[in-house]
Amino acid sequence: MRLSLILTFSFSFIIITFPQFFMGIFNNDPGFIREATVTRIVASGTLLMSAATVWLNAVTGTATKD
Repeated sequence: MRLSLILTFSFSFIIITFPQFFMGIFNNDPGFIREATVTRIVASGTLLMSAATVWLNAVTGTATKD
């Protein structure tokens, strides 16, 4: 889980710190780049999803097979 969180935190930190740069990679429209604050919410959510995915795989991987 540590590896998953470290990688996700690294990418999320870049996206949260420089959202306009990240959005500018995909489109140069000023209106599109102005709405880059949405990426902060998504990047924050990926941190939670990273941990949740590891926990889900841990729980489903412990099931007994008949």
